Amino acid sequence: MSSTPIDSGLHRAREAAVPLDLLSRLRDRAVVALVGSGMSIPLGMPSWPALIQQLKAAIVASTWGNRDQTERWVDQSSHLDWVAEVLRSTQPDVFATRIREIFRWTPTPPVSLTHALLAALPFQGFWTTNYDTAIEDYVSVFDRHEPRVVDFNEAVASTSFRTEPSRRFVLKLHGCVRKHTSNLVVTSSDYYALMRDERYPRLLAQLFGRYTILAMGFSLHDKDFRRFLEDRYHLYNRGCPTMYAVVGEKETCDLEANVYASKYNVQLVRVSEANDFQELGYLLMSLYCLVHQVDSSSAASSVSSLVLQRLHRSGKFKSSSAPSSAPPLELEEATRLLATFEDPVDLNAFSTLCAEKDLRFSKAHYRLLGQAIGGKLTCAAPKPEPTPEDYKRVATWLRYRLETIPVDEKPRYLTAHHKDIIREYHNTLVSVLRYPQGWSVLIGDDPQRLHRVIKYFQQEAQWLDWVTIAEPAVQSTPDDSVVFRPLLRSLLWVFFWTRRHHELRDWLERYSSADGEGESSYQAKLRYMTPANLPDVIKSLLAKRNREYWEDSLLGRSCARLAASSPADDRERNLRSAMRHLQSALAGAQQGGDLVEVAVQSWYLACVCSDLDETGSAEMHLAEVRRLDEALMDRKPGIAWLRVAEYRVERNALGVESSSASRRRAVEAMRALGMSDPEDYVDNDYYF
Repeated sequence: MSSTPIDSGLHRAREAAVPLDLLSRLRDRAVVALVGSGMSIPLGMPSWPALIQQLKAAIVASTWGNRDQTERWVDQSSHLDWVAEVLRSTQPDVFATRIREIFRWTPTPPVSLTHALLAALPFQGFWTTNYDTAIEDYVSVFDRHEPRVVDFNEAVASTSFRTEPSRRFVLKLHGCVRKHTSNLVVTSSDYYALMRDERYPRLLAQLFGRYTILAMGFSLHDKDFRRFLEDRYHLYNRGCPTMYAVVGEKETCDLEANVYASKYNVQLVRVSEANDFQELGYLLMSLYCLVHQVDSSSAASSVSSLVLQRLHRSGKFKSSSAPSSAPPLELEEATRLLATFEDPVDLNAFSTLCAEKDLRFSKAHYRLLGQAIGGKLTCAAPKPEPTPEDYKRVATWLRYRLETIPVDEKPRYLTAHHKDIIREYHNTLVSVLRYPQGWSVLIGDDPQRLHRVIKYFQQEAQWLDWVTIAEPAVQSTPDDSVVFRPLLRSLLWVFFWTRRHHELRDWLERYSSADGEGESSYQAKLRYMTPANLPDVIKSLLAKRNREYWEDSLLGRSCARLAASSPADDRERNLRSAMRHLQSALAGAQQGGDLVEVAVQSWYLACVCSDLDETGSAEMHLAEVRRLDEALMDRKPGIAWLRVAEYRVERNALGVESSSASRRRAVEAMRALGMSDPEDYVDNDYYF
C-alpha cells in the first residue's frame, strides 16, 4: 500500500463478480465508503489491539507501582475498551499525548496508492472510525474543494456536510486526532455515551437511508462493524437497504454470506485468499476502471502512473519514482493543455481537444489529470506553464464557440444563451486574449469575432478586464488593420462610461482620427459632461428640426443635468423639458426595436419622474428597466444602473436615512463596473 504501482485490478473472476448496482450507484455519486482501520494499518497506523499495547507501554513507563502486574493484566484482558478506560483514567495527559503521537502525520506522509484510488473514486463521502487524517489528506489532492471533515458532534449539529454536492464529506464518527483529542471515542465509557446519545440513531438513519454504503478495511468480526450492522438492522428491521462489505475469501463461508445477505441485506465482495487488506488496492483499481468503463488489465499501470504524478505534483507526500508506463511526454502535454484553461472545462470537450492532438486517453485517465466535479475538469495545483502552442490550441477551440454567436447589430444585446456560451469560459478567454498568440488566433483580423467579444465584455460589465486586454492589443495592432478602430473605440467607451475622462482625453490626443461624429463623437460627449457647456448644447440641439431619437435623449439628459444646478424656480421647468424630450427618445427607440435604448431611456425617465416627485410614473419606468435588463437581456450594466435608479426613487420618496441600504447597493454596483468616483455619481451626477 506504499508507492508500489498497482498494475492490475482484481483477478478476472472476482472483478466480474463486483455488483453492477454498486457501480451504477458510484457513477451517480450515491455511495459512501465506510473505512476501517485495515485501510490505515499499512501506513503504520496500529490496529485496535496494537493501539492498546502502545498506550500501555507509554503509561506503564510513566507509572509508579507494580508495572509487571499492569502489563500482565493488559495482555490477558479480552475487553480492550475497558483497558483503554483504565489507562486513560490513570494517566489522562500521557494518554492524550500518546494518541496524538501515534496518529499524527509527518509533514510529508508516505505515498499510499490505495488511499489515492479511494480519493479518486466518486464516493460522495467517507465515514470512518479511524482517528488519522489520511482520507481527507488524499481527498484534498483530488478534489477542487477541501473536504468537509466533521466528528459526531459537528455532524449532528449541522447538515452542511450532507448538502454540498461539490464538496465531499469525511465523517470521523470516533473523532479526529487533528481536532480535540478529548472528543475521541476510545474507552468503554466513550462507546457507551455514543450509543446512548439519542442523536446517534438519527445520524445513522440519515446515512443509511440517503447513501449506499461500501465497507472496507473491517474484519467481519470487528466490534465496530458488528455494531453498525446491528444498529442498522434495528433501524430498518427487515427492510434494510443494500450495503456492501469487502472481505477476504478465507474470512467467511457461503453459509455466513447467505445470512448476511438474507438477514442484513449485506452483499459480501470477496477480494483475496488472505485477510491482510493487501488486495484493497487492487479492488479500488478495479472499481475505478469499472466505473469509468475501461479495461483494468490494460489501463491499470497508466492509471497508477497518473495517480503518482498527481501526488508528486501536489507536494503533500514523499516523492517517489513514478512509473511511466503511460508516455511521460503525452502526460505532460495533456496536463499543460488542461492548465491553459482557467475555468472548469467540459470533460467531453477536453477529451476531444486532446484527441485532435493524438493524446488518446480514456475519461478515466483525464479525470486524474486534474480535479473532476461532475462533468467538469480543472487542473490541479501547481499548474505547469502552458506553451504558445497550447494557447493557440485553446484559442482555436474558443473561436469555434464564439462563431456560434450571431453578429447582427440588431438586436444590440446578446441573449442570455449566447452569453452563457462565453460566460462558462470567461477566465480562459481573458487569459488567452492577453497572450499575443491567443489574440492572433481568436481575433486576428476578423472584425466580427472582435465585435462579439466586445459586446460580451460590455454587457457582462467586465469592463476592467477588457481594459487590461484592449490596451496592449491597441498598441500592438497596426493602424491600418480592420480591427484597429473598433478595438480602440471599445477602449474609449470604457473610459467614458467609467468617467476616466483624463485617460479618454489622452487616448483621443494620441489617436485623434479614431473619434467619430454626432452620437459617435467622444469629444462631443466630453463637452456635454462639462456643466458650463450645457446651455450651448441644449441651444444647438433645439435648433435642429428633424432630431434623431438619440439627439432627443441627449437633449433630455442635458436639461436634467442643467436642472441639478438650476435655482428652484428653474429646476422644475428644466426637469419637465427633460421628461418631454426623453419621452420622445423612448418612443423613437421603441419604434426602432432597440431594446437596449428602450431600457436606457426608461431609466432616465424613472430618475426624472422621481426628481419631479411623480413616484408612480417613476415606478412604472423602473418596472420596464427590470423587465428588459433583468428578465430579458440579463444586461449587467443595465442592472447596475437600475440599482442607482431604485435608490433615487426610494430616496426621493422616503428620505436619505430610509434609503441608506439602497445607496450602498447602488455605490457597490457602480464600483463593480469600475466607476472612478461611484459615491459622487450616485449622489450627484447620475444623469450623465
